[in-house]
Amino acid sequence: MATVKLTNVKKQYQTKDFPAVVDFNLEIADKEFVVFVGPSGCGKSTTLRMIAGLEDITEGTIEIDGEVVNDLQPKDRNIAMVFQNYALYPHLTVFENMAFPLRLDKKQHYHPLNEKDKEKVEKELKQLKEDPETNKEKIKNLQELLEKGKLGKGYSQEEIYQRVTNAAEILGITEFLTRKPRALSGGQRQRVAIGRAMVRDSKVFLMDEPLSNLDAKLRNQMRSEIILLRKKIDSTFVYVTHDQTEAMTLGDRIVIMKKGYIMQTGTPDDVFDRPANLFVAEFIGAPKMNTFKVKLERVGDRYFVYPFGAKIEVTGEKAELLKINNIQSREVILGVRPEHMVLQQSKEESSIETKLLVNEMMGSELYLHVEAGEESENVEKEMEQKIVVRVPTLKLEKEQRESLVYGSKIYLTFEGKVMHFFDPETEKNLLYYTEEEKEEAAE
Repeated sequence: MATVKLTNVKKQYQTKDFPAVVDFNLEIADKEFVVFVGPSGCGKSTTLRMIAGLEDITEGTIEIDGEVVNDLQPKDRNIAMVFQNYALYPHLTVFENMAFPLRLDKKQHYHPLNEKDKEKVEKELKQLKEDPETNKEKIKNLQELLEKGKLGKGYSQEEIYQRVTNAAEILGITEFLTRKPRALSGGQRQRVAIGRAMVRDSKVFLMDEPLSNLDAKLRNQMRSEIILLRKKIDSTFVYVTHDQTEAMTLGDRIVIMKKGYIMQTGTPDDVFDRPANLFVAEFIGAPKMNTFKVKLERVGDRYFVYPFGAKIEVTGEKAELLKINNIQSREVILGVRPEHMVLQQSKEESSIETKLLVNEMMGSELYLHVEAGEESENVEKEMEQKIVVRVPTLKLEKEQRESLVYGSKIYLTFEGKVMHFFDPETEKNLLYYTEEEKEEAAE
């Protein structure tokens, strides 16, 4: 297995006025599962293809296991890649599709000894151990031979069979080995594509949106299988997706990209609970975070916000961070996730009065789309007044659910510990400044 390091990587296509990837810096640890996620055109697949060697880089360096691979051909980088469209050979069986990279590989490899050779080496080793001091070097060589196997070119038929059947068993496709791709479902074809990557002793596994062609149910199933697969083969993975659910469930770390730039790198908990900026906050989480332009008021060591006439105090860790960062009274973009919005029975000081527009029944949850504030001809302002509330159906009595119809009045609030605050100009999170950003803000 291996580490991957990208340093100041840039990709500029001659046909475009702006770069596809800019100043990309990332270190991926051995056996880490890293996910690149972002909207279409953000540069995530381009970055993956540069790691694979399918795209030349304009500037910077890419290292795999400490070796700079900028000028190496894809076949010499010892990586395995799973493509979005499976890329299976239609005229070959599943077995032959999976065996194909092994048959092409003519490099020197260690091959396990067969039973006959193994017995012979063990017998010789036993004899040599009778005089260990004299035969120290020979004993070491024979022990290495037993452990690693014999060095030889390419793979034997026996080893190809063993590797393919082992991978097929892990992926649950043993019964399909004699079939051709046209006789398989989408999920089965994707397993074959993953199996073809697994059979090789690759340092890094690259996956380019492997589940995007599958339906929702099959996507959920394959996502679980990739999590289990990762535990079994314990390799370094770089995975590209536009689906935030895949990113959050699969990745040890997530790299969120926009227009070629890294917006934030962190664990799923980091990017959800501590988004670096407004883009990350709105991109991660479904439905997306509600945002409002409000006045943040500091009164001594206490902070208050006033969304649509309600008065809500900032509490807990969020209030402490505002004090630590010495945030004074100012205009901010307030962010609150839909699942943190709370329904109220009657109007209180902390209530936001809203009108119900849409009630989406999602099974275990309701998504309530409401509108707050006075109606306005300003379309942008109206968009800012829209709020989404995510409510578990178990929290609502039948009569309450039936009363949630178009135009009904709903009172909402949220706790002071769930708020996020962003600068209206830079859109950076005011609570989680880096040291450099603190100095910039002070100036």
